[in-house]
Formats: sequence, structure tokens, C-alpha cells
Amino acid sequence: MLNTITDTLNLYGGWISLIGLLFSIILAFITGNIKKNIKIILEHKDLNKQRSKIISSLSKNIQSICQNIQEDKIFDISIVSELEEIIGILEQHKKILPFKQRIELTYIKFELGKKINNINQEHLCKSLSHLKGTLKYESTYIG
Repeated sequence: MLNTITDTLNLYGGWISLIGLLFSIILAFITGNIKKNIKIILEHKDLNKQRSKIISSLSKNIQSICQNIQEDKIFDISIVSELEEIIGILEQHKKILPFKQRIELTYIKFELGKKINNINQEHLCKSLSHLKGTLKYESTYIG
């Protein structure tokens, strides 16, 4: 009789441990995803807090750079370095920016990677203006 009770307890104990193991594995995957989502949400809140400061400073910089390029016909290494600084600021928040803005950032980086004489200044100014407008009026989306 003692053997029967021991065998029954071993059988149920084995099944309970197997179910517990599977449950803990599933729970580990779920908590990993929750941590990632929380991190993205916190970065999103951080961007929303700093959005007005970032937009106002970048808008002025982008506007003055485009004005220098279009009206004054000034385009040199200092302007390229200012643009790269702006792109660097935006790339800190790249993973929570909308897809269109990430494409614009990629295009601007591609253009800035060329030699200064080969950069299409008109398209660069259009992309910068479009980026400035979308940053100002589009809200970010967490997908």
C-alpha cells in the first residue's frame, strides 16, 4: 500500500513539476516582452517631455541652414557638421520615431555621406523641411 501511495505521488508530482516548468518558461517570455514594452513607453514619455525643446531648437537650426543654402548659396563643411549634429540628436530617439521620419533621416544621412560637391542641396532642403514639419505636427506611434 505504501508503494502504491508513493507511486501515485511520484506520478502526480512529476506532472505538476512539468506543468510548473512550462508555466515558468511562458512567464519568462511574457515578462521579457513586458520589460521591452515598458522601456519603449518610458522612452516615448521622455521624448514627449523634451519634444517642444527639441523641436524649437531644431526648427530654428533647420530653417537657418536651409536659408543659408537656398538664399545665400552657402554650403560648406560647417553646415554639413551642423546637419550631422541635428541628425545625431534625432537618432537618439530613432526607434520610437514614425517610419516616415526614419526614412527621411536615412536619406539625409545618405546625402551628407557624399562629397560636398555631389550633395543635391535642393532635395536636402526639402527633406529637412519635411522632417521639421513632421516632427512638429505628427505624433509618435508605438507599434
